[in-house]
Amino acid sequence: MSASNPPLFQGIAAVANWRHMARARTKLPRTMAGLVAAAILLAALPLLVAVVLAGLSLDRVTSHTERLVSEGLNVARLGTELRDQVGDLERNARQYMAIGDPEMLDVIGERFAQTRGMLDGIDARQFEPALAGHVVALRQRLADAQQAWTDSVKNGAPLTRVLDRIHDLAGDSAAILEMGRIDMDAEVRRLQDAAALARHVMLVSALTLVPLCALLAMGFSIAVTKPLRVLGESIATLGHARYDKPIVIRYPREIQLLGEQLNWLRRRLAQLEADKDRFLAHVSHEL
Repeated sequence: MSASNPPLFQGIAAVANWRHMARARTKLPRTMAGLVAAAILLAALPLLVAVVLAGLSLDRVTSHTERLVSEGLNVARLGTELRDQVGDLERNARQYMAIGDPEMLDVIGERFAQTRGMLDGIDARQFEPALAGHVVALRQRLADAQQAWTDSVKNGAPLTRVLDRIHDLAGDSAAILEMGRIDMDAEVRRLQDAAALARHVMLVSALTLVPLCALLAMGFSIAVTKPLRVLGESIATLGHARYDKPIVIRYPREIQLLGEQLNWLRRRLAQLEADKDRFLAHVSHEL
């Protein structure tokens, strides 16, 4: 019983291996055109993946660049306008202090309102938290300066301290502009890091996916040329008058049909060879 088990197991393993190979062969395209098309598509797939990865990396860098340019222009424009607005406010306040023209009070009130609206516009753009904190602090100091200005004008109190507070607002606006520039410098560094990462991704893609593409192309070239090699060996076998080995080509369909015709030719030649031998034997016997 034990002596018969190894051949039995070997037979089962051979059948299982044959079925696995048959299933593997059935996954290949059945025609030469399908095999070549599948080879082209699968060989180009790693390159397509590399192109997609490079496109995604470049898209991130591009979007980051556009956002950086937009925010940089906005910070520079709003910071400059805020600084000019605070400067105009201080100049109008000093003009009122010098000439005491009541009509200047309306102009100064409009300057306060415009400066407050500009700070609200900067805050609404949701810049970096540090810059937003400076904007909130400046808005509070602006409100305090406006309240102190209104009370001093109403009570006839000296405006010197109020002018000093308005003058300090100019320094605060310049600090906001400088903070915006610092944030832009940080964004530029992050953009440089993103660009370096994109270059790294493209380099890794080129070093890994391009060789994979070459391996796939080589594998499919072997799969395409193998039936042709078997066909050539079969023709060479027929040329040497060896008709005992069947010609079996399973794929692609065109080469399979050609192999079946060659197999018919093999049987026909074997039959003719046998007829010739019998005829020669008969003639030799008669002679």
